[in-house]
Amino acid sequence: LLTFTLINIMGSPTQSFQIYGGDTINKVDVNNMKQDKWIYFGSMVSLPEYKAEQKVEEGKYLDNRKDGMWTKYFPNEKVMSEITFANNRPMGEYKIYYDNGVLQEAGVWKNNRNTGTFKRNHENGQPQQDFAFNETGKREGTQKYFHENGQVAIEGNWAEGKENGELKEYYANGDLKSVKVFNA
Repeated sequence: LLTFTLINIMGSPTQSFQIYGGDTINKVDVNNMKQDKWIYFGSMVSLPEYKAEQKVEEGKYLDNRKDGMWTKYFPNEKVMSEITFANNRPMGEYKIYYDNGVLQEAGVWKNNRNTGTFKRNHENGQPQQDFAFNETGKREGTQKYFHENGQVAIEGNWAEGKENGELKEYYANGDLKSVKVFNA
């Protein structure tokens, strides 16, 4: 990792950047704004569980704001999360992982809420939740919860974030436990 600082004729720093693996990273422009690809290493953050040369997080900045896909890592170097940003806010697809590498959660974040398909898994990789959200972030349509063995635990329909119609609950062996009917 090589660090460079460009100096103007008055002796003041104007830009800085680093070279890592042949790529220019961690650029700070003349307006002191972070730009382009950034990689945060253990030596740059106050997290003692990371080694100095370990990647902690990487992604791109546009005018000092996170933009595009950002990836965070666990100290064991497995991916912790992959989150899409726009103007420094989570906006778009995201994935969160357990430290064993299994996908924990995946969905789409828009205007501070989940929209569209949302899936969450147990740590063993079996599904835990399978939801659908409307554009306002309320659950809509068929929603499912799962037991840790992968069997459906609860299945029913939601409308505008509320149970609507028949809701079935199952034992872990797949046998029907109960049926409830909701009307709005």
